[in-house]
Parts: sequence; structure tokens; C-alpha cells
Amino acid sequence: MTTRKVLALLGSALLIIGLTSALPTAATARPTPRPSKACSAYSREHFHGVTAHMPDGTKCLEPGEYCSHGPGYARAYREYGFRCDSNGRLEEI
Repeated sequence: MTTRKVLALLGSALLIIGLTSALPTAATARPTPRPSKACSAYSREHFHGVTAHMPDGTKCLEPGEYCSHGPGYARAYREYGFRCDSNGRLEEI
């Protein structure tokens, strides 16, 4: 094999390696978030339930449920039309 052919083959191999390393792999790809607990139609109609994306995951929020006073929760509750009262229960605003 001539030197020219070896260099061409080596260049092609480096190009292929460079292109494949730039592509995302399964280990680095982020999964699409999916609601783990969506409100049922009955809950939405009778209890005004709202499927909400909270700091600890997707939840179905309904008035009267227990709520958290932890960091980030007050803002998330307000986004969905609720607030956490002093007794630790959700109420609509």
C-alpha cells in the first residue's frame, strides 16, 4: 500500500470518528418529560383539579389537598391558581 493511500485511509477514519463523536448518544440524550399523575376528567370537572409540574414532579393539584411550604413550591402553586394556607392545605386564589 502506498503512503498516499495510507494517509487517505487514515484521514477518512479520523473524519468518521470526529463525526460520530459529535452525535448525541443514548446516555447523554434527555428523556421527554411525561406527566406521571395527570388529573382525571372527573377530578377536573368536580374538584377543579389541575395537572401541575411541581419541583418534585408532575402532580394533580386539587383544593384541600396537603401542600408543601418548601423552596419553590409557593411560586409553582401560584402559577396554577393555588396557595398553601397556614394549615398546609391548598386553596384556590
